[in-house]
Amino acid sequence: SMNHKLIFMITFLFITGKISGDVNWNVISSNSQELHFEVTVHNPSKSDLFPSHYLIGLPSDNYPSLNISYLDKRPCLENCNELTDTGVQWIQHQKLLQLHTATLEVSPYAGQNDYYSKIIITIQFDDQFQGTIGSLSKHKTGSLEVRVLNWNTAKNWITSETLRQKNDID
Repeated sequence: SMNHKLIFMITFLFITGKISGDVNWNVISSNSQELHFEVTVHNPSKSDLFPSHYLIGLPSDNYPSLNISYLDKRPCLENCNELTDTGVQWIQHQKLLQLHTATLEVSPYAGQNDYYSKIIITIQFDDQFQGTIGSLSKHKTGSLEVRVLNWNTAKNWITSETLRQKNDID
């Protein structure tokens, strides 16, 4: 449908737009035990220091544990004292197209008019995937693939549909 295409395009632009700016992310390693990635910030304007958001596929509906290293603290290039968000935190859990996901919010602002130019994030998936692996249509797979940071692992955590869900409209 037209609406789906529009949402897909906006999502895609948002993700690719993030890469070319002053905030970059890079997956170091990803498997069913942990996801290891880094967020780097170069010569940021104040707007680059607002939180960025990453959609992570999960094996269950629990938030995984986080291990964060904040590195290379530097002074803001322009006054950024009015920024309030600092640190890394889970902000939302939702089931998207049969996959448990959570949104990780990453704020490079360190407080006191400083920012971290590198944040290394390790997400530990303590839970095992329980249940039957399901499958998705090509269209649904495509829409998750561009949005879920650890898709190569998370695609094995798609749950099979119940009869009730089969009639749902997504």
